[in-house]
Amino acid sequence: MKQRAIIKLFIDRNNRKSRTKAFKIAVSQPGVESAAIKEGEDFELEVVGEHIDAVILTNCLRRKLGHAQLVSVGPVVVAAC
Repeated sequence: MKQRAIIKLFIDRNNRKSRTKAFKIAVSQPGVESAAIKEGEDFELEVVGEHIDAVILTNCLRRKLGHAQLVSVGPVVVAAC
């Protein structure tokens, strides 16, 4: 079953190095198929894949980038045509 995890990152929006590091950490985890940064009011990393361990991913991001917060984990919703 595909699932989606959203992790809030507390990094500088203009720091390209931190964004790249977050992507590298996310896609290195087993089961991750895609990662995207949603820019809005908060800076969130959205990860989609099969059998993702969101807690381990969040802890890795915390170790490397500073502060990260797991916002939600759930199934991927496919829109009906």
